[in-house]
Amino acid sequence: MEHKLEAIVKDLYGGSNVEYTFDAKRDLERISALGLVNEPVCIAKTPLSLSDDPVKLGRPREFTALVRKLEVAAGAGFNVAYMGDVVMMPGLPKKPAAESIGITDDGTVTGLY
Repeated sequence: MEHKLEAIVKDLYGGSNVEYTFDAKRDLERISALGLVNEPVCIAKTPLSLSDDPVKLGRPREFTALVRKLEVAAGAGFNVAYMGDVVMMPGLPKKPAAESIGITDDGTVTGLY
C-alpha cells in the first residue's frame, strides 16, 4: 500500500514525499496482518488542494503528504488513507439545505424543493 500512496502523491499530486503518523503506521501493520495491503487505495483529503493542506490551493509542488490514519473499507473492497484534517461527512455542501427550509404562518413548509 505504501508504494501506491507514494505513486499517487508523487506522480499525480505533484508531491515529493509521504509520511505516516504513529497511528497510520499501526493501521498499516493491522491491514498487512489481515492480508488486505494489496487492495486498491482511496485517499480522503481536502478537496481544495491536491496536497493534504487546504491552504496550498490547487496543485502545489514538492510538498510532503501526511497520512494520519488508514482504514479498511472491506465491503467496498479498498483501503482509505486519510491525509490532513479531513472530516468524513460525504455530500455536505458549504451551505446546508436546512438553512433554506422554513414554515409559513399557515403551516406550509417552504424551501424543500
